[in-house]
Amino acid sequence: MNARGLEQAAHTAAYVRDAFSPLRVWSSDLMRCTATAAPLGLPVETSKTLREVNYGSWEGKRFDDLPEPEQKLALERLAWDPEFRAPGGEKFGNLVRRGSRFMADSKVMDEEGDVVIVGHGGAMRGLLVALLGLPPRAIGRFHFDNGSVSIVRVDDGLATLTALNLTGHLNSAGPTR
Repeated sequence: MNARGLEQAAHTAAYVRDAFSPLRVWSSDLMRCTATAAPLGLPVETSKTLREVNYGSWEGKRFDDLPEPEQKLALERLAWDPEFRAPGGEKFGNLVRRGSRFMADSKVMDEEGDVVIVGHGGAMRGLLVALLGLPPRAIGRFHFDNGSVSIVRVDDGLATLTALNLTGHLNSAGPTR
């Protein structure tokens, strides 16, 4: 993670500590997420289910670097088709299944108090779709900026989205992109 990402993580952690009383922190087991979670100052539990989708042959490439037919395919199907996968990659609908598995394994829906979950954009979209009980095709209908905060309240096993992609706390860290 670069200096900009570390600055965003520090601002996000300060916001979360001020606005909530986190009791537990979950993170993808990959370094970018664990480094984002570290400034919270709590032990970080990790889960492979919070990893980003496997983009296959697209891993490490910018969208503009993809061949034009693959760009067209991505633009046509990426936002709504849970069966879509990059060549050699993972189906996007698997992110929703991983979100459900994370909820079952972590028992996050049974927690009494605030839980912080740090993950990659695709994994967070899959988790949100699973938490809200939405159809898998809804996975492309959400966006998360780096360092953003979204809030889901759970009452009696029912999840309610109360805020999505909050980034105001990052203003002093400069633009999010």
